[in-house]
Amino acid sequence: MQYREFGNTGLKVSVIGLGCGLLGHATKTKQPFEIVRKSIEYGVNYFDTAYAYADSEVKLSLGLGDDRKKVYISSKTMAKTKEEAWKNIRESLQRLKTDYIDNYHLHCLENEKDIGVRLGSGGALEALKEAHDQGLIKHIGCSSHQSRLLI
Repeated sequence: MQYREFGNTGLKVSVIGLGCGLLGHATKTKQPFEIVRKSIEYGVNYFDTAYAYADSEVKLSLGLGDDRKKVYISSKTMAKTKEEAWKNIRESLQRLKTDYIDNYHLHCLENEKDIGVRLGSGGALEALKEAHDQGLIKHIGCSSHQSRLLI
């Protein structure tokens, strides 16, 4: 497996990561566990999940087991407010059975108004910054399905 720097985070992640969205929809009990274990066996060390991906965080945690400290977890929230984001962060930490999340995104930025709400006073970004200051989140990012919003 090849590894590269993840932006300016200092993290060295596998060029192939595992997107865990569909783990949350797996109906076979062992399948998500086996997918995560096989990914680690092949050298994958970057796992992308989200609060909104059903129970993917729980299934990822079960698959990682004792290998949590050897991998990087990226999770996300679609929360608009500080309170809602804090709820998502706490629940994600609990579901992932971890003390910290390596990379946490404001997920699915929709438009300029949405960005203003989430980054403004009382917005979700305030919770992410506080969680970062407390060591619960190592890095903060954002995502959108509209590239023009990220330029």
